[in-house]
Amino acid sequence: MYIPPKEYIVKLLNETHYIAQGAAGENWRKREKSVA
Repeated sequence: MYIPPKEYIVKLLNETHYIAQGAAGENWRKREKSVA
């Protein structure tokens, strides 16, 4: 079983988190616009 280096895992997690945050931000802005 291949285990990627820790740096790679951390980078992947950071990117995933960043993408998730960006998507959440987009949804939040859309919701605010529809309410306002």
